[in-house]
Amino acid sequence: MQATTLRPMARDHAALVALIDGHRAGWSLEQAFYLDPAIFELERELWFPRQWSLVAHASEVPEKGHYIVRKLFDEEIIVVRFGDGEEDIAAYYNVCTHRGSRLCTKDGRSRLLVCPYHAWSYRLTGELQTRQDVPDNVDPVALGLHRVPTRCVGSLVLCGLEGSVLPDVQPLADALDARLHKMGIDRARIVTARLSPPA
Repeated sequence: MQATTLRPMARDHAALVALIDGHRAGWSLEQAFYLDPAIFELERELWFPRQWSLVAHASEVPEKGHYIVRKLFDEEIIVVRFGDGEEDIAAYYNVCTHRGSRLCTKDGRSRLLVCPYHAWSYRLTGELQTRQDVPDNVDPVALGLHRVPTRCVGSLVLCGLEGSVLPDVQPLADALDARLHKMGIDRARIVTARLSPPA
């Protein structure tokens, strides 16, 4: 069987359809599905945003006010613990709704998420806290942070970008929650290795 390749970033629809149609059931995918940048770009655009992705472990935001900054494909998000419950974790696009500035540049802990540009502040639940600069004819509720669909399954934090087309995550949660708990995932912690310089 001869490997079929697409021109990088060509988005040659006919070649991609031929590659998919040529797939034999029970066989591995053609090499192009693993290596071709055009196929990867197509997956990034059309498939990945419509799926749940693992972005964090709940231990990374152990207490109310802890937040972490993560990349979710081409978007940067803030994952924050807004309460004391196991499920009290939310994610927001890392963009201030005032002027579009980046809110958080690194992981941290705070009572509010504060924009470094004009100091607009947001509650950990995403609502706009600052109201003095909002014109009278503008509803401040509409200026809250834009939420990213988020779900915790066995202490794994899952997010997806396109909420209207994300698959129902409940069957996955039902199937995995007890198993993950039995394996101790809820007690797991993220450890970062610090390498010592050679002596």
